[in-house]
Amino acid sequence: MLQPWSADQHHGLECLPGVAVYLVGGALRDSLLGLKPSDRDWLVVGATAEQMSAQGFQPVGRDFPVFLHPQNHEAYALARTEQKQGHGYRGFHVQSAPHVTLEEDLARRDLSINAIAMDRTGKLIDPYGGQRDLKKGRLRHVSAAFAEDPLRVVRLARFHAHLYPLEFYIMPETEALCQQVIASGELMHLTPERVWQEVQRALAGERPDQFLLTLHRLGAYEHLFGYLPAPLPAWPQLSQAAQGQQGADIHGAVWLIEAWQGVDAEAVQQGVSQMAQSLGRSRRWQQEMLWLISQLPRLVQGAPFDQQFIVEVMETLEGEVGKQRAQRLEQLLGLYSIPDEGVNPWPGIKKAWDLWLSVKAAEVLADGYKGAEVGVELRKRRMLQLQHHWGSLWGDGIVG
Repeated sequence: MLQPWSADQHHGLECLPGVAVYLVGGALRDSLLGLKPSDRDWLVVGATAEQMSAQGFQPVGRDFPVFLHPQNHEAYALARTEQKQGHGYRGFHVQSAPHVTLEEDLARRDLSINAIAMDRTGKLIDPYGGQRDLKKGRLRHVSAAFAEDPLRVVRLARFHAHLYPLEFYIMPETEALCQQVIASGELMHLTPERVWQEVQRALAGERPDQFLLTLHRLGAYEHLFGYLPAPLPAWPQLSQAAQGQQGADIHGAVWLIEAWQGVDAEAVQQGVSQMAQSLGRSRRWQQEMLWLISQLPRLVQGAPFDQQFIVEVMETLEGEVGKQRAQRLEQLLGLYSIPDEGVNPWPGIKKAWDLWLSVKAAEVLADGYKGAEVGVELRKRRMLQLQHHWGSLWGDGIVG
């Protein structure tokens, strides 16, 4: 359980007349549930932005008045109210002033379990029944204003996935508000950056599969990821990856590999391109996803491999980009191997890669090759190295 704090913890804020600091957000919620708290978020009531800066806090919020502690860099937000004026996540008029009360700030929050605050004595302020919902395992909106922010549909799915091991469920009236948001078309006004941020946080969690399934049940999956094939009824590989805490990148790769399994290459290429555009991903990300989606299914089949195919794989593992690919490939092949049959092609691929890299360009240069001839000869010698050791790499086809 989080402990009360001293007045000097907040760099003098609580020494200012009329200023109070409260612990809010996920760290408080998870602590009340007996879970490991995340980064702490603080709410400041009664202060101005000028006072925050004068105390040494660094302003970082572009859309909202948020500051970082000068020493521990924890986030401090000024109490605020929000009024819907436009579309999407940014379509709000934000008012932050010393007269905004704690209860008014908590009223703008999405779920009751996220609208609890704790003061410096350890007292909980819970005007919207968050503690009761925590005990009953309920995800319930604070007010009808939930429907004003379309990003809350995605956040709700993330919270449901986060608390799924504790058997939390979404209240029917909250699901109804999600349907209202989706029917309004507001999801289409979300910025790629904000959607991707929520997706990444969900993929990094313990149950990314439940995040996707919840989005589908709410009806948001098809609107957010319409370029993907229909979602699967279950994501066993993704669940397995999450149990091993492989990280958001690997979990995301498993999601897309599973989603596009059996889809022709042209459709996959078009879908990955659309996904990169809609979520604001780089061309590098797009290339890496295409590489994994195209190569992994063939590698998972195991030996015997065509030598030309392995040569092509080796060439894609060269350089700094190749090192990162190799790390992902090792993790993914471990997930997709078949333990009962002893099939995991990674050990053989790793041996092939080591053999490939054992032939150095310096050797070719020392033999008098110059210019473009160096690359041609280097590739030739590396291929011969693989051919010479081919039998020891794959044996009878069961590698590892």
